[in-house]
This record gives sequence, structure tokens and C-alpha cells, in this order.
Amino acid sequence: MKKAADVRFDLALAKEILDSYFCFSGVQSRLYASDGTLVYEQGQQNNCCEACRNVTKAAGCTHQCEQIHLHGMKNAEQFGGRYIYFCPMHMVYYSSPILISGVQAGAFVCGPVLIMDVDDYLEEETEMLDADPEGRELFRRAVELLPQVEPRQMNYLSQQLFADAVYVSDSVQELLILRSKNLHQGMINDYI
Repeated sequence: MKKAADVRFDLALAKEILDSYFCFSGVQSRLYASDGTLVYEQGQQNNCCEACRNVTKAAGCTHQCEQIHLHGMKNAEQFGGRYIYFCPMHMVYYSSPILISGVQAGAFVCGPVLIMDVDDYLEEETEMLDADPEGRELFRRAVELLPQVEPRQMNYLSQQLFADAVYVSDSVQELLILRSKNLHQGMINDYI
């Protein structure tokens, strides 16, 4: 069996698919290698993650965002080809793996999105954000630009990302088997 580091996928196709996904969804979209290395990004003009890192650092907190996304990528493979998760700042992300010869060669990761009103979200995060008024305002402006989606729409966005990952993968059967084996994640997605 091939090791993940030895596996390659059509990078040009993956980038094209990610561009299309961002164009219709408006959700920041990333392509990662299987080791968690960022390969390509679309939609970084609203860099909410950068604003988040700045404000949380000023408040004395550090988050291992790359590790969280790597964990999300691995869970997407385990839980049926798609996985919806929260970052430490309670923003929603979702991912789907790209499988080549049955091995995860990379993944699409999209987000952040909000599944609640911006003011409600910021009100919940005020403890963290009270530390730096200037950073809080920059963060607020970045959050206001994030896509806000209903939970049902979140599920559809995740399903479309899965379909896009299947298109780039050569292991459609393995992804479909993963998906049918784990209905539990589907119930979690519906609940979220």
C-alpha cells in the first residue's frame, strides 16, 4: 500500500474545483496535503483567521489552528467523507478527504462560517475579546464579512464539498463505503 507522502492527485484539477466551490459558496476554501501543509487557498481576502489569531494572542491565548484542521481532515476520512467541526473560537469549518488508491492524499477544508447572528456570536465571545478594544474592532469587522448559514444549508455545503472531493479522488468506491459505514456522522451533521 502506498504511503500518504507518496500519493499525488491532480493539483490543477483540485485548484479549479476549489475556485469553483468558493465562487458559488463564498466560503473561504483551502486545499491541504495529507500532512496538513496548506497547498492552496481561495477567499483569503477576508482573513478572519488572521484577525482571530491577533485578538486571541493579545488576550493571552494561543490556538493550534493547523492541528485542528489536520484533525478535521482525518475525521472526515473516518466519518464517511465529510466532517463538520468548530474551531476554538466557535466558528464552523468542514472538510472532505481526497483519496488516491485508498489513501488520503489531501483534503478540502472550508470555513469559517457562522451558524448564528454576528451580534450573538460576538456577545458569546466577549470574554476573549475584551482584552484589546482595537483588536476586538478589527475582529468584529472580519466576522461581519463571514458567510452566515442556516444549519440545513451548512449540511448542503458539506455535501457539495464531499462531491467535489469525490471528483478529484480516484477512490470513489472507498469514499462511498466510508460514507455508508458511518451514518452516525450524518446524524451529528443534522444536529449541528
